[in-house]
Amino acid sequence: MDKSKFKAKIRTSENYSFVRLKGVLDEDNDLAGLLPRLTGSVLIVDAGEVTRISSCGVRDWVGWRQELERRGIKLVLIRCSPSFVTQINLVTNFVGNATVYSFQIPYYCPTCDREKQKLVETASLTEQLPVRAPSFRCTDCGGALEFDDIEESYFAFINSAEAAQPDLRVRLLVEEVAPDVEAKIRALNETGSVSLSGPLQSVTSRTPDSAPHFGPLPPNYLDIEEEITGQFAAVPNTTAEPADLVETDTEPESQSPALMIAFVISAVVVIGLLIYFAITGI
Repeated sequence: MDKSKFKAKIRTSENYSFVRLKGVLDEDNDLAGLLPRLTGSVLIVDAGEVTRISSCGVRDWVGWRQELERRGIKLVLIRCSPSFVTQINLVTNFVGNATVYSFQIPYYCPTCDREKQKLVETASLTEQLPVRAPSFRCTDCGGALEFDDIEESYFAFINSAEAAQPDLRVRLLVEEVAPDVEAKIRALNETGSVSLSGPLQSVTSRTPDSAPHFGPLPPNYLDIEEEITGQFAAVPNTTAEPADLVETDTEPESQSPALMIAFVISAVVVIGLLIYFAITGI
């Protein structure tokens, strides 16, 4: 089994869990091992780096999602990759009652001869049905991008049924997982040039009925606490970082110049005293 095919990173809090999936979702997916680690009543899954899903991966994903529903956990999907969107459209119960909050749309730039992907929020496309691919310009050459799929099939999951509008609580939690990132990406897509500098903002209000309150992000907030790879054994309920992820420094620590100078001076003084005592007989 190739353990590098699939990776899952998880961060938990009192109100929700956040899982980021990466790689190939097949029979070696390890989804079941994530269940004991989940906390809160909402699970946000970042599927932006899922590159392929096999038939076995589809089977396990559907069973995993159904188990989440049985446990009363609300599933929210963000940044769904084109491979993930394909399965949403092909498999009737692939997402079930989950909310597809945002997904990526494939484009092609004929001038640069490069494939591009643009991130959009599902709710932003539901005003006019059937859905048509939004217009974007290449951030490299400024030319118009061409939608690189078939509109009727790619947006079928939105056209075939009324897309669920995320409630305020879901929006607040998504903003907390990736504060202000999606808004900045949308601005970049629309204008082609926008400053992405400045501190990110995080939603600190936890009351669903109140307006969100934004505050500065603590350092390394977006870092994921734990990475899980390979097949799960008995999974302990711990947040300790796996041993294979702990970075170790095998190089000896270098001494600072000031410390070396002080050491040399001390050695010279000691040697001088020894010589003095030997001559004087003290």
